[in-house]
Amino acid sequence: MTVFVVDDEALIADTLAVILQGGGVAVRAFHNGQDALKAAAKELPDFLISDVVMPKMNGYELAAELMRRVPACQVLLMSGNAAVLQDSPRMDFEVLQKPVSPKTLIQRVRAAQNKC
Repeated sequence: MTVFVVDDEALIADTLAVILQGGGVAVRAFHNGQDALKAAAKELPDFLISDVVMPKMNGYELAAELMRRVPACQVLLMSGNAAVLQDSPRMDFEVLQKPVSPKTLIQRVRAAQNKC
């Protein structure tokens, strides 16, 4: 299983990747949605963890496009902005409030692995 982690704050994306790697997960970190989509053309992700609020391409747009390309990809979005959480569009993925605990992230990814 390959997980893509996307956050425009490099420290957050890279830290989440290290946490997931420590949990035995194959993960790639990206600092914008465009780079993640380019990588998905070569390596299909099984799971996407992404921030919602990002410049140029937000997490909803990234998730929708990635799911169009890779329908089996599971998605978990995160945001530190409460207004974003209240106004989230009705889509087939979960949106969690930041900060998200490492334990929660690893549990979500393992649950997804069990579905594969």
